[in-house]
Amino acid sequence: PEWKFIAFLRNPAERLLSAYLDKVYSKKTEREHFQKQHGLNRTLSFNEFLDVLAEEPLPCPSRLGNDLDRLKGVNWCTNPHWRPQTYSCGLSE
Repeated sequence: PEWKFIAFLRNPAERLLSAYLDKVYSKKTEREHFQKQHGLNRTLSFNEFLDVLAEEPLPCPSRLGNDLDRLKGVNWCTNPHWRPQTYSCGLSE
């Protein structure tokens, strides 16, 4: 049989705004966790939030060794809350 696959993806800009509102202006526990995780002690503007994500060091498999500088920014190791959805559904391959 022939199969067809369908994927419904959210608008990337809306996902980033949703992540920002969730991590920065949501429940106190979410906000504090995000701030602690990134060494912050204040509320970020949206542009500052994007800068934090762009420079976020990524936890990747050990096979990559100590070369983590090349893995900053958005790629397959990025937190799934702001990683491109195509990375999670096989469309990036």
